[in-house]
Amino acid sequence: MSMNKAIRAAAKFLDRREVQMYRTWFCRIGAMPGADGLFARVVSGTDKETLLDHLAVATHALIFAGLGFKVCIEPAGKAGPDLAVSRDGHTAVVEVTRFRPMHPGPPMVDLTRVNPILLEYGNPSRDVRKAVGKIYEKFSQIGDGEAIIALWNDEGDLEKLEVEMAVDDLRQSPFPSGLLFAVYASRWWFPRAGQILCFPFPRSLGPRHVRWQQELEGSFVGEAIQRALENAV
Repeated sequence: MSMNKAIRAAAKFLDRREVQMYRTWFCRIGAMPGADGLFARVVSGTDKETLLDHLAVATHALIFAGLGFKVCIEPAGKAGPDLAVSRDGHTAVVEVTRFRPMHPGPPMVDLTRVNPILLEYGNPSRDVRKAVGKIYEKFSQIGDGEAIIALWNDEGDLEKLEVEMAVDDLRQSPFPSGLLFAVYASRWWFPRAGQILCFPFPRSLGPRHVRWQQELEGSFVGEAIQRALENAV
């Protein structure tokens, strides 16, 4: 499936600026093994939300590439994990899931007031349950080897604290033996473009995995993607 077909399919739902950005992204992703699988999914999408689900995979592929990982897309075919990432002689599979926008998120703050007030928003218990469900449904898809669940958040009400609480809950019950951590990213973190967070599943990680975790948590979405684009292979 060609990159150009994927761009034309995406253009049905995106504005001109977004199309140009993803054209640049797809040029870089096209150098990754298995890229045709992702392009085929983009072409098959019938609505914008489905398209954005697939673009979340593209985003995480570039994040890992920007951190020096070799990235393979759909390493076991369509029915397998979304990505495989390799570095330092070790490989982990990555399952990507996206929180679709369901609620508006924080209300606008009146900055003209002497003491601006941020009104309450969200429903923490609801959002923790949602995060638990999204992560848990990926357990069956990652197998027994080393694995990462990568989350992309477009849900306005969902906060990183609720995702962290969901991981805490899931740690108390059986989870895949090779599951390393959940990676959380979104556009909601400012002033830099999308802080990446990493929530480990085991009580303790090996030195290599601790390095991966630290590098992920020390990165920002925009910066990692820019490095991936600049270091195209």
